[in-house]
Amino acid sequence: MRCCRAIRKYGTYTGPADKLEARTEGKLARLLETDAIVRLIEYAREQGSKSANMYYMSITKLVHRTQFAMKNGSPGSKQFRDKLDTIQLSFLTTAEYAVARAVEEGLDRELPYKEIYRHVKGKVKSYVNSVGQVPLLPYQEAA
Repeated sequence: MRCCRAIRKYGTYTGPADKLEARTEGKLARLLETDAIVRLIEYAREQGSKSANMYYMSITKLVHRTQFAMKNGSPGSKQFRDKLDTIQLSFLTTAEYAVARAVEEGLDRELPYKEIYRHVKGKVKSYVNSVGQVPLLPYQEAA
């Protein structure tokens, strides 16, 4: 049944092997994203930011809220990614690569840290506008 719904919706069925590969790729993207955020935090502190540590949370929420059509606004669960299907994981992975690249671009251009955040926000919104928001199923949202 799930197979048939996936084929009708996406034109293909992505089974467990594909999901494992997408999940592994997603972990790499998240690692690149968090490494870039660490650099942004250090850079923001050098420029006098008092709450630079908030960038982990704010950028993660930005990506999730922008990428996914969420009723509750935030997944609120560390197991959120495990609930996503292969296609949702690939969209999230691409958004996280976009964040990492946008942070690196801002740092390379030595933009002020607040401007780098605005640059990241613009890149994420631009990406989501080009591919569209991905809906979540009720069991994928936080309770």
